Amino acid sequence: MKKLLLFLVIAMQSYWCISQDLKPIVQLIKNEKHFCFNLEQSREIALRLERGKYQDSIVRRLDFSITLKDSLLVKKDSVVSRLRLQNLNLMSVSENSNEQILFLENQLKFKNQKLKQGKFHKILLGGGLLILSGILIAN
Repeated sequence: MKKLLLFLVIAMQSYWCISQDLKPIVQLIKNEKHFCFNLEQSREIALRLERGKYQDSIVRRLDFSITLKDSLLVKKDSVVSRLRLQNLNLMSVSENSNEQILFLENQLKFKNQKLKQGKFHKILLGGGLLILSGILIAN
């Protein structure tokens, strides 16, 4: 019984501002004030305590979910920025590769022209040698 009274005293103190309609009977026991509630008032206080307990857990869960969402948002933003940076890097690599391919194609064209000119000069030289050797043999 004393535990119930102590519990009700604590409940009365913590819910004094909410429970204006729950007016307890005040009794003095050994020069100490004790608040006594009837069964209906005790049930109401218990209901309010339970609601408060569950509301606190709901608030905690909401706070946790908000912090979780915030951290996930930060991670998502960092992943997006990394992907953008990776995309920029890949685009620059692609551009550099295309420029290098164009440069190598131009070098290949230039070398093919040089080879064709070299073949033409060899053919002219060979023809000239044949003509010169024919003239020398004829003399």
